[in-house]
Amino acid sequence: MTEAQRQEMEKNKRRCIRIKDRILLNYQRIPEEECKNRVEQFVSGQQVPWDQETVPHFKKIDGFLKKIRSDNEALAQVLGVLDEKLNFVIGRLVEMSGEEGGEMGKPTAVDISAAGMGFVSGECLSPGETLEMTLGLLPEHYFFKAFGRVIRSEKRNEQWFSAVEFLWMNEEAKEKLVEHIFARMRRLQKEMEEQN
Repeated sequence: MTEAQRQEMEKNKRRCIRIKDRILLNYQRIPEEECKNRVEQFVSGQQVPWDQETVPHFKKIDGFLKKIRSDNEALAQVLGVLDEKLNFVIGRLVEMSGEEGGEMGKPTAVDISAAGMGFVSGECLSPGETLEMTLGLLPEHYFFKAFGRVIRSEKRNEQWFSAVEFLWMNEEAKEKLVEHIFARMRRLQKEMEEQN
């Protein structure tokens, strides 16, 4: 086996490790073409991979960033990204409930891996539908945007279980998700060892 094959096998193994967890989840259905366009904007850097529509309008730091940018462009860019991330988190914490896909403030039980996830909701999501999702990992409160496609949906009692494959999330989010999964597995293993 070549080194490249070994690395690809390790990458696939990391993607397929699945855990049961509780995360903050919000989703909305979007047309596939819009999904492709949004992903293209994220990849090209035209848009940041977090949802600006839910960010409350706080006093902007643009004026301060303009002054900093004249002295240190890199610092201004970092501060701008941090400001957007903080606004996103604050926006998610204060957003009103009732959006499609549930309430971001309530943890949702999921089966999750770096390749996709399954969750229960009160509505039927049809296989093939494209979703724009915001996920929040707990207890870290690390929020990220992902896009996915429903691959299976089945009725369970009065609820619907939907399996979703991830179509896109940025590399930083993917790594954070994998780290989160492994950390959760270590915590569960430690709890089991302490019980025995």
